[in-house]
Amino acid sequence: MATFAGLDTYTFPGFDKMQWLKSHTNLMWTGFYLAPAPHHPDTSWMPSFAPDGYRNALAQLGWGFAPIYVGRQAGDALLGAGQGTADGADAANLAVSAGFAPLATIYLDIELGGALPDEMLDYYAAWVQSILDSGLKPGVYCSHTSALQLA
Repeated sequence: MATFAGLDTYTFPGFDKMQWLKSHTNLMWTGFYLAPAPHHPDTSWMPSFAPDGYRNALAQLGWGFAPIYVGRQAGDALLGAGQGTADGADAANLAVSAGFAPLATIYLDIELGGALPDEMLDYYAAWVQSILDSGLKPGVYCSHTSALQLA
């Protein structure tokens, strides 16, 4: 099985740093934060003046991507299936506007480690279905203990 090194940084570090990393490290992919999202208001990866965010420019440097959506988190008052459907549609719209192709995998970032409450599982299931309905593929970005519940 092939493996590829990547990085994940909340805020876009800038083109100079991304170009340096691509030229001087073995990094092949980067997390790409779809935003604004419920728990990721920072739009540095997708500024309003760049319709596709920085995706095309980074792709020209040779970067691969893990598009990440930081949706509702455990303890959020809006958790549940209805919100999962809405947030899945939001994630899909952001991914398409950033230029991600049909069948791209969009990762839901679940910050909580350990056991997930039932409301979070309902949210997750609805988010996944919404992503599938949009023609994209769902993924999850979380701790290994949370992933066991979602499998």
